[in-house]
Amino acid sequence: MKPSDTLCNFGKKLTITNNRYECPLQWKSPKMRETLGNNFEVAKKRFANLEKRFNHDDSLFDRYNAVMKEQIQAGIIEMCSDECFIGYVMPHREVLRDSSSSTKTRIVYDASSKLDDLFYGSSTIQDAFILSSDAVSILKDANMNMRKFDTNSKELKNVWLNSNSDIETNEHSDNHLKVLGLVWNNLDDTLGIDLHSLLSKLNENECTKRNVLHTAAKLFDPSGFISPFLIRIKCLLQELWQLGIGWDEVFTGQIKENFQNWCKEIKDLQNLKIPRYYFPDQIVIDNQDTQLHIFSDASLKSFGAVAYLRYKTSKGKFQTSFVIWKSREAPIKKLTLPRLELMGAIIASRIVKHLKGIFKDIKKVFCLSDSTIVLHWIKGSASKYKQFVANRVIEIQETTDPISWKHCSGKHNPADLLTRGLASRDLITFIKWWHGPEWLRDVENLWPKVKEFKRIWNILNHPDVKNFYSYIVERAVWWGGFYEGMVRTVKTALRKTLGKSCLTVEQLLTVIIEIEGMINSRPITYVGNDTEEPTALTPAHFLLGKRITSLPSVRLRLDSNLSSRKCLIKSFNYRERLMRSFWTRWKNEYLLNLRSAHSSLVKNSSPFKVNDVILIKDDHLPRNFWKLGRIIELLPGRDGKVRVCKITSQSKFDVTLDGFASRLAAEFIIFMEFFSLILGVDQLAASRLQLDSRNLPEFL
Repeated sequence: MKPSDTLCNFGKKLTITNNRYECPLQWKSPKMRETLGNNFEVAKKRFANLEKRFNHDDSLFDRYNAVMKEQIQAGIIEMCSDECFIGYVMPHREVLRDSSSSTKTRIVYDASSKLDDLFYGSSTIQDAFILSSDAVSILKDANMNMRKFDTNSKELKNVWLNSNSDIETNEHSDNHLKVLGLVWNNLDDTLGIDLHSLLSKLNENECTKRNVLHTAAKLFDPSGFISPFLIRIKCLLQELWQLGIGWDEVFTGQIKENFQNWCKEIKDLQNLKIPRYYFPDQIVIDNQDTQLHIFSDASLKSFGAVAYLRYKTSKGKFQTSFVIWKSREAPIKKLTLPRLELMGAIIASRIVKHLKGIFKDIKKVFCLSDSTIVLHWIKGSASKYKQFVANRVIEIQETTDPISWKHCSGKHNPADLLTRGLASRDLITFIKWWHGPEWLRDVENLWPKVKEFKRIWNILNHPDVKNFYSYIVERAVWWGGFYEGMVRTVKTALRKTLGKSCLTVEQLLTVIIEIEGMINSRPITYVGNDTEEPTALTPAHFLLGKRITSLPSVRLRLDSNLSSRKCLIKSFNYRERLMRSFWTRWKNEYLLNLRSAHSSLVKNSSPFKVNDVILIKDDHLPRNFWKLGRIIELLPGRDGKVRVCKITSQSKFDVTLDGFASRLAAEFIIFMEFFSLILGVDQLAASRLQLDSRNLPEFL
């Protein structure tokens, strides 16, 4: 059943009986009620454990029994016989809160439903009063009584007391309220950790694994305020598991000393005061300068992430606020440090997803890690990596923008605190933990730069490198016209070929790489000591030092859409059609450019010269298989214009009985690209240039 169907079914069957809401249990499927297992024995064992506590604490039994009688009299629960037993028994247990101002003993039924405290705020006194009044009125219709209202505003409290509403204020408050597991001081509007039950029994605990777990569980910290302190006890507990120590076995040695020292530091957490508000100046969340920064880090012991809000104050300065922290201990199965760093990045991405649902108007999100390997993984293609890395990279890329991931040095990374932990006394005053690195409160152009980028800049700024590059003058459109035209022909042909085709990243990369191979295989001039048998010099010789004899191949991984033989063949044929279409269009554009570029150099009626090295056009072969030839004789017509030439080539099949080729029409003669670029040089001299690979400059 879908969640929407469940909600609709819940609304249809919801009724009010004796001023109480009543609704039958929601089953996932109609047959589940009959197939539901009988958990009576499980509930019976849990009640037996409760009876053991009753035997050791008579006051607990009296308080528990009194609450059960009250619920029976109120009709909340009733006696059930075996005949009406359906199949599910709800276990129950006690929750004791002596510090509570309303209910000190409460019975909790294990039915996966609960009612918790409401912690809310408003911008004005009037809005807060309307909110509290409406909440009381709505829940009163269901016979639910909202109690112990309290506030950090004395004005609002006076409005509650002087109004005729049914709002019940907290009259016996000592300004330290238990709210959602934390302690709220409504005088200075700060939050703290609840240590009341832990400090009272701390000295009674023995050094056993059971007590270590019990002590760690007593520190409730949902937002991760004291995570650098808690991570120490979590790692110690993991060490006890690895040593195979029993639950009630007393441990000694260094582990005992570490546990005792950690327990002594707990009392210092009483001085911890965390501001409840993120924005002290009541800054609006949709401020364009408000940003979310998440730092992640890992060590061989643990990994995690911490989030901060960066905002602009009314004075124009930038401030930061701690939001949330999440951490995990490293698994017992050893992982490499980069993979643990990736696990920390996973937590960071999940924090981003969670906080985006809360701070909906914040657009700028930055994720930072001190691992360049992880940043390379996140900004790359997941299909290139092994399954462990690929699955996590996919999740990160789905929840965050890879561009938002930046590098942060380890000394500036506040998440680094989880790698070594921190004493409670130091944690309270550690500025980097509560507000992030110092540079986060500066303007963005003062943020630290990556050292590798500085090295690249120094290399590019070297005088020798500057002398090597020849830059185009700004707005001088006539500079570099030939290769700009080459770029245009490629873009035009590619745009017309692909159109609105939807290609995968791998398919597009394959097409681009094959196009690159085509263009870099075009002959631009000839080279060789024997001018009678010249060899074509292509751009590939300058890039790779050799000719590209075939199109480069790319190893592709199969995704879920290309898993069958039929899909693979269809994808291959589609890519081949794209390549043929591109080749046809680009060839025409390129040849026209060559002729137009060369025609500007021709000053007489005959562009051809004896001994010119040319390409012999063949419509039955791809251009990279066209042969090179040399003009032997010009055959002018009656009007003096040359339309036919005699040529010689490397192939023995192109020669006649006299050793020369048959007459060749001028339309099949293509000038080579190199001569179209030589401006102000005699064409005949250019055609006779002897370019030997041994005489090429070193940088080529």
